[in-house]
Amino acid sequence: MTEREQEQPKKVLKPLRVPKKISLKQWHTLMETIADEDVREYLEDVYVYDARRNRYILTRGLNRKEKHILSILFHELALPLKEKRKFFISRDLDKEIVALLAKKRRHSLNVLMTIMTRIGDGYVWFGMILFLLFFDLYAGIVLAMAQLLQILLQVVIKNIFTRDRPYVRHGDISILLAPPDRFSFPSGHTAGAFTVVFFLWYFYPVWMWPFLVLALLIGFSRMYLGLHYPTDVLAGIILGYVSVRIALFFSFFLPM
Repeated sequence: MTEREQEQPKKVLKPLRVPKKISLKQWHTLMETIADEDVREYLEDVYVYDARRNRYILTRGLNRKEKHILSILFHELALPLKEKRKFFISRDLDKEIVALLAKKRRHSLNVLMTIMTRIGDGYVWFGMILFLLFFDLYAGIVLAMAQLLQILLQVVIKNIFTRDRPYVRHGDISILLAPPDRFSFPSGHTAGAFTVVFFLWYFYPVWMWPFLVLALLIGFSRMYLGLHYPTDVLAGIILGYVSVRIALFFSFFLPM
């Protein structure tokens, strides 16, 4: 070995990997490629079909020898069996979060989340508007304008996007309360609650924090009850902020 060859750093070969998840299409390609019946039976023992996610998953731990053999097999077949990236976000993440919450339901939480969503029905915010109209007329008018705006914008947006609610599109998601209307995007309950939060941020910052906690619980309850996706709730938060900003803009023209 020459001195030059000794000086060159050795290349470290990356270990071959055994895919933990295989799509249905990839699985069929795999089975068509492998002619040996014993190998096919072994793979069917190691991988099991997950009907909910429509893919095959590795169901048990492999010893060192099995890992080595399988990694060589997949490498030699040269199939596009890439593992998910560490921070990969699924296209169905919106749905998967709601489905997970539906599976984790407990009676005590069902009661709490139902109460939270009932608070967000709007009667509390209407009472707050009436209270402010008597004790702080300007603030009361701004909150009334903001709530009216978010309701109008909410109706318009819902009829533009016409997104079905989670339980309508997915059979594994059930609901605990009947929805107030047909469409899901954006969450009206969340929009109403965060309209109050952003209103308090401008007028009574001290009171914003307890209402922020309440608004977050209301938004979470809408997902927990199977009525909204996370993106519906996020859109509701944005809608609440936009409604307050528009109401503040028009409030400057009030003759007060």
